[in-house]
Amino acid sequence: MASVASVIFGLAALLALASLLWPLANRLNLPYTVLLAVVGTGLGLAVSSNLSATGLAGELIGGFRSLGVSSDFFLNLFLPALLFQAGLTIDSRRLMDDIGPVLVLAILAVLICTLVVGAGLSLVSGQALTVCLLLGAIISTTDSAAVVAIFRSIGAPRRLTVIVEGESLFNDAAAIAIFTLLLGLVTGLGTADLGSAALNLVWALTGGAAVGWLSGRATAALIGAVHTAPAAEVTLTVAMAYLTYLIAQNQLQVSGVVAVVVAAMVMGAEGRTRLSPAGWTSLVETWRQLDFWATSLIFTLAAMVAPSVLSKMGGYHIALSVAALVLALAARALVLYWVMPALSLLGIAEPISRRYKIVLWWGGMRGAVTVALALAISENPYVPPEIKPFIFTVATFFTLQTLFIMAPTLNPLIRALKLNRLTRRDMMVRDRVIALARQRVHERVTRVAGELRLAHLVPSAPAEPARATSDEETLRKELRQVALLTLADRESELYLDYFERGFVNGRISDILRTHASRLKDVARERPRRGYRAAAERFCAFPMSFRIALWLHRRTGWSSPLKDEIRERFELILVLSRVLRDLQAYNAASVSELVGETVAGEFAKELSHRQEQASLALEALDLQYPAYAESLRVRYVERIGLVLEEGEYRTQLAQSIISGEIFEELEETLSRRLRALDRRPPLDLGLRLSEMISRVPLFERADEETLARIVRLCRPELALPGERIIRRGERGDSMYFITAGVVEVAVPQSAVRLEAGQFFGELALLNDTPRTADVTAVGYANLLVLSRTDFRRLLRSNPALRAQIEAVAADRVASNTLAATSGGG
Repeated sequence: MASVASVIFGLAALLALASLLWPLANRLNLPYTVLLAVVGTGLGLAVSSNLSATGLAGELIGGFRSLGVSSDFFLNLFLPALLFQAGLTIDSRRLMDDIGPVLVLAILAVLICTLVVGAGLSLVSGQALTVCLLLGAIISTTDSAAVVAIFRSIGAPRRLTVIVEGESLFNDAAAIAIFTLLLGLVTGLGTADLGSAALNLVWALTGGAAVGWLSGRATAALIGAVHTAPAAEVTLTVAMAYLTYLIAQNQLQVSGVVAVVVAAMVMGAEGRTRLSPAGWTSLVETWRQLDFWATSLIFTLAAMVAPSVLSKMGGYHIALSVAALVLALAARALVLYWVMPALSLLGIAEPISRRYKIVLWWGGMRGAVTVALALAISENPYVPPEIKPFIFTVATFFTLQTLFIMAPTLNPLIRALKLNRLTRRDMMVRDRVIALARQRVHERVTRVAGELRLAHLVPSAPAEPARATSDEETLRKELRQVALLTLADRESELYLDYFERGFVNGRISDILRTHASRLKDVARERPRRGYRAAAERFCAFPMSFRIALWLHRRTGWSSPLKDEIRERFELILVLSRVLRDLQAYNAASVSELVGETVAGEFAKELSHRQEQASLALEALDLQYPAYAESLRVRYVERIGLVLEEGEYRTQLAQSIISGEIFEELEETLSRRLRALDRRPPLDLGLRLSEMISRVPLFERADEETLARIVRLCRPELALPGERIIRRGERGDSMYFITAGVVEVAVPQSAVRLEAGQFFGELALLNDTPRTADVTAVGYANLLVLSRTDFRRLLRSNPALRAQIEAVAADRVASNTLAATSGGG
């Protein structure tokens, strides 16, 4: 057995070597993992040979030999770290926008690759179909790191990049789940029932997601208790990643991969709201370091297996590996050219351009997961001995082909497709920026030279940068897109700046930055119209808000609705402030870049967005004035505390206060900031007794009648612009307004009803369809009385019936008069 010292020596040597390979990979313009594979293969040759060395070289070879490579080593030590880091840093909110196509692609791509490779190899290899399907599942996982890095560098649409990242995250889970099912068939330990296999697959994926969600929520809650100790924060997340994976995979028999990915995404969304900006940055940077270590070791160790595999390979295995590569590429083409267009036609996914599809097709490299699964086959005592070499050698050589053929040729492919070239828009921005920079530099040099009496040595000013002309429609479209992309980038930067300065918490910043990212994506396709539509959608009520409202109306559960309203307050408040900054930026900087005409167009767009935000805030202010005031006070207090901390840091830097005093002051400020993170209580004003007391119709009712009304009525919150009643529909309820305003669209006019009034009684009294549309002007608190309860209440209270019928008669008369006047 290898000594602990030898193992540590071998790992340390590999990490040192990997650190030197990173700058070399950048210089050679090669993917880092390719160099790792090359070095790993060389080390594998040295280890597998009978070379005898002394001194440091002997220690190194001995250390590398002591690193026993097994599937458990890969799957249990490295995989959780790689998955957690990827899930932590992915844009989870953008991913949830496209979770449908991501899951469809992840699962379908793995299934299609498994079926195509399995069926094809079974025809040419003579092996059983189940064995070839197992091999197909092993090689169906993809590592999209290289493709994602290229997409980011060439400015590919953010949505496409997120979909590729998401597919790579979840296809490992699908591949391992299918691998497990097929392994059971090959060994005879599993069931051959297709229905049971499908249920097991669904259980593995959904169960893993549930475990990951619970784990992520628990860790996010616990991390608040150790937020003052960065080392403890990192330790807690590392422990969570491994515990989640091992408990899900080994104890609960669900997908550990899905569990870790979901836990990391939940931690990314929830955890950062409980950490300071500096704390969150430190956590992410630490995980990037862990990811670098894990990636370096896993690729090098996996490649060290290659020489032993190659020594056992003959022409038969090489031919099968090449055939497997061709079949895998065919399966990938099927996904990209058939499945993706089908999803686009259904409106589930955005179309992908031809050039990007080619890159996605060729960029499906395989990595350590494929090698680990192949190793698991070679180590499994229940797998028939005659098929172990077939699966292990073909899968390993397949992986080497993707690393040594596909990966090095990916950048040349990008150049051949001209994806690395600047677009006309990019060149226009470049030339404009250079001209503006030179002009400003010339002005500064001229001023300094004048002070030094050297003005005669300054060359003449550069020519004025060209501006767009109104008759160049194509150029104007390009300039509009430049303006929108610039504004979207600046908006995202402002949200990040607000977070880093402590003005807003991480959750609010993330939501708003995701919104800015969506604006940037639509700006590429439909510059002005898409920008306005996306901005208006953000000010509308999201699905989560409507679900919370539905829950409140059906069950009376108000907590989710309160949370949604409070979050909406904060989002719109910060959005309104950033839009003012954007308007100033547009006037000062964007106008120089694209000209005053185009900048003027988007000044109107920003004003429109500001108006939408102001209307949304006004509606909230009118309905919840006390909460709105409290939130604004807290916002100002937060800014004050951040500025106060800056003053203390300045005094510390100038040695006015000692480090001990600064730490004490900072802890006090941290406690006050944490207190401000807790949102103030929000009263929806939907308590029945209070609502009933606001209706004049019930003022003279006795206690027994009031008690009956409390039992019969239910509270309801109507949203701004919501159609409460539609003309022509059958009436099933009447409504009492306790707060807010509604508008009744009667013939020839519109009537507004305020708190204390009611509507919807005519259809119930006369048993006729609704005669008007009724829409909430702002937020409106309503008491709702169903048709059955309405009749029961009127039968038991003749005085109340008389009052309602009198109001109804007046309304009928008014409507008749209005209709007659309009007809005359």
